[in-house]
Amino acid sequence: MSELEDERRAKPDELAIDFAKSGKLLELQLQKLSLQKYIYY
Repeated sequence: MSELEDERRAKPDELAIDFAKSGKLLELQLQKLSLQKYIYY
């Protein structure tokens, strides 16, 4: 039972890390798009 509990605890952390990484990537992409808009317009 303890092993299953450990896995359940680890999964949310991993999901949170993946979500944080994807959020940072989205922010970087938005920054690049805004920079491109400034360059083109």
